[in-house]
Amino acid sequence: MLISSLELNNFKVFYGRNAIAFPSGKGAEVVLIHGHNGHGKSTIMESLFWVLYGKERRHERLVPADPLRVLNTYARSNKEFEVGVTLAFEHDDHDYLIRRTLRSRRRRGAPTKRSHFVEETHLYLDGQEQADVEGTLTEVFPSDIATFFFFDGETISRFAESYAENRQTIEKAIGLPYLKRAREDTDVVVRGLQRQQRDAARDATVSQLEGQLQEGRTQHTEVESQRAVSKRLHEALAAEADRLQHQLEQFDDLRKLNDRLRELEDFGAELDREEEALREQEARFRSALPYLLLGPPLREVVERIDQLKAQSVKDQINRGRLLDQRNFLGRLLHSNTCLCGDPFDADSHARISQMYAKVEEQLGQVIPLETDRPGFGSADMLSAVTAVRGVDPVAASVPKLQARRRYISENRSRVETALEQQRAALASHQTANAREKEVFDRLARITADKAVARARIEEQGDLCRQLERKVADLEVTLEQAVARFASTTSALATRIEVGSHALEAFDDIIEASVEQKRSQIQRKGSTLFRTITNKPQEFQGLEIQPEDFDVLVRREGSKRVATKALSDGERHVVAISILGGLKDSSGHGTLLMDSPFGRLDQTHKKRLITRLEQLSDKVVLLVTDEDLNEQETATVPSVSRRYLLEHDQEHGYSYIVDHPGGGS
Repeated sequence: MLISSLELNNFKVFYGRNAIAFPSGKGAEVVLIHGHNGHGKSTIMESLFWVLYGKERRHERLVPADPLRVLNTYARSNKEFEVGVTLAFEHDDHDYLIRRTLRSRRRRGAPTKRSHFVEETHLYLDGQEQADVEGTLTEVFPSDIATFFFFDGETISRFAESYAENRQTIEKAIGLPYLKRAREDTDVVVRGLQRQQRDAARDATVSQLEGQLQEGRTQHTEVESQRAVSKRLHEALAAEADRLQHQLEQFDDLRKLNDRLRELEDFGAELDREEEALREQEARFRSALPYLLLGPPLREVVERIDQLKAQSVKDQINRGRLLDQRNFLGRLLHSNTCLCGDPFDADSHARISQMYAKVEEQLGQVIPLETDRPGFGSADMLSAVTAVRGVDPVAASVPKLQARRRYISENRSRVETALEQQRAALASHQTANAREKEVFDRLARITADKAVARARIEEQGDLCRQLERKVADLEVTLEQAVARFASTTSALATRIEVGSHALEAFDDIIEASVEQKRSQIQRKGSTLFRTITNKPQEFQGLEIQPEDFDVLVRREGSKRVATKALSDGERHVVAISILGGLKDSSGHGTLLMDSPFGRLDQTHKKRLITRLEQLSDKVVLLVTDEDLNEQETATVPSVSRRYLLEHDQEHGYSYIVDHPGGGS
């Protein structure tokens, strides 16, 4: 970094605007800034740290600046509450300008604390304002490097007294802390990847999925086995139901016998009713007999009544049979289930429906006469007697009544005989009848058990299908998890390998860079030391140890002398030489030194003055008259500009004056 200009406005001891112009030529040039102690030499160096980083340097550390300490006291007494520093410099053939200002945010009254100020920073690169000020400055001129371009007598003394931090100092000078932080970040990433790899190896997801898959397959096998058992049970129940149904078919004759018995009992009851009606008719006939004339009309009426009676009995018997058949078929159609408990198929249902329709048709054709309805008796007979008055008495209906009586007697005798036969047959089939009921009950239970078994089979089938889907889903999930695990493991291994290679590369780069810079600093420092020391024949140069970077002085021959064994002045020369070497290894630019001659004797001082231009391309010296008097100033080579620091004791502030003679 080559400084072009520096302007201070109300910064610390300097009141108002004070500017310093630095040489911009290509050759080695020196700028001298003279001032007494307390006139602002150190303030000029502090302004550089503040404008670049917004901080103050205290004991080799940068700390946040206090606005109340930065603002000039005289300016504050004049109610001027603005302070600023502007720095222009060149770097890598680009022009930079940075301006940092502090302004009071209070409209009334003087600012009394840090929060009363607002800070603004603007950075321009080739005239274009940059948004990321801090990032750009860190890239161009990091704060670790600034120490080796801007240093004072205190820094030189620290180097002269102790080299315990040499390696760290050199690493800062060459920017290795950034590489080390990058290496540490890479190491953190690699350790994190290794933890992920170990966690992936311990990841129980795949094992859990495998366990779940095995459990699902086991459950599926168990349910399939249970379903097979249920199927075998259903088949056994179906076979038993078929056997019982076959047994029930063998009881058809018994059922027919029962049906015939019921028909005979119904017919006997009908005959009883008919006989009762006949007795009533006979009683009415006898009561009406005096009024009847025995003739053909009366006989026809009586015969007609007998015929109607007989026909009514037959119709009622036939109607009763048809009603029983219709009710039986209706129950079958309504239940839609045969006696075995199995549902009708379409063909069976159609046949039963046809039989039911046929019975209904036959039943509609049978209309029995209501011979025993209320009022059929004396009135009807009297009407008949009235109708046949005058008929020949020979046509009396006595034979008809006798024929009806014979019909009832004959039928009753036949029904009683048939009933005795049927009851005897039933008595002989009593055991079979009990067996039929037992078989029927057994068939009903088996039918119910078969339905339960069928439902169980369906339920187990649904469960089997669910388990099959679950197993299939688990297989897919497991396959995906295994693929992800393999991919993750492979990716982690690749990234760990890359990170390990990067760590090795960082180590190699750091060691190579340190060794390269150590050699450069040793070579440059030795050259400076030989030109400055007052014992150029005795001291051959400097040697920086690779292990601990301790600095030794090579004497004539092969002897090495520790810096602690040197005098204060000699250690001071070693420190300036090392700092010069550090600066030179960090790149070309402006070197600013504050009181660098503190512990040097006149011989060392004169030799250093004549070698200033060897320290850097551009050298700025901040000195007092005691450091560099007028006679000594005249011996400084390549002086291009000279400034004086004046102080107004009445108002307590300093200001910068351009020396009339310029260079000397």
